[in-house]
Amino acid sequence: MRIPMKNIFATLLLVLLAFHSNAGAKDSDPSKAASSLERQKYEDAYKQYSQAVATVQAQQKQQAEEYAKQMAIVQSQASQQQEMIEKGKAILAQQEISMAKQTELQERFSKILDMWERQQEQYQKYLNNLTSGK
Repeated sequence: MRIPMKNIFATLLLVLLAFHSNAGAKDSDPSKAASSLERQKYEDAYKQYSQAVATVQAQQKQQAEEYAKQMAIVQSQASQQQEMIEKGKAILAQQEISMAKQTELQERFSKILDMWERQQEQYQKYLNNLTSGK
């Protein structure tokens, strides 16, 4: 709950004006009792105002502390998420390297298999030639 600054300053100005206007009253003045009562009202109003200002300041301080705690939590979570993103990127990079190696190995195996099949064909031809030559 915030008290608008205009209201605070207006109230403070009224209190100061009341003190100033009552400060000139003389002891011999017959309206001293009324003036004293009015002064007491202004003093009470000023005390209430001071208490309200202190309460608002305490609430604002508490809200600021709570906000700071929440921001610390948010920053911690953001930092953890950034770490997880970086770890995820590293894992993806490793997977890409592994997939590239696997692709390379598959290509090599395919070449070896092709060479083996050609050798089998040549060996089969050689055997055929040997058996047909008999």
